[in-house]
Amino acid sequence: MSNYRETLHRLSEAQNHRCAYCGVHMRVPGLKDQGYRQRDIKVRLSLKTWRGAHQYERYRRATLDHFLPRSEGGGNHPSNLLAACKWCNEYRSNQPAMLAFHCIEDLIRCGKHPYIAAERRGRFPHLAG
Repeated sequence: MSNYRETLHRLSEAQNHRCAYCGVHMRVPGLKDQGYRQRDIKVRLSLKTWRGAHQYERYRRATLDHFLPRSEGGGNHPSNLLAACKWCNEYRSNQPAMLAFHCIEDLIRCGKHPYIAAERRGRFPHLAG
């Protein structure tokens, strides 16, 4: 687990703590100073419910993603790993990375990405990934 966390910290720092797919500022487990507090997020986004704020925070959590999925022969070599938020990682699932990137880019452009929707509506939408 320690190796996972170290790799995640290193990749996240190399990406400036931004998701490789959507660019949202990710929460990296174990990092103390991340420049915000949950209370600030609730106020900034005016999230109407604690559940909405909790979902927003949960899906912003940093995860390791394999550029070439393990199911297609991709390994755990650092050159095959990138840091992505939990939502984008789950949305991508087993799709090729570039296809997922373009789909997420379209969601952002249309304003349908959950983080954009949360900022507009004040609540985190249901997962439609």
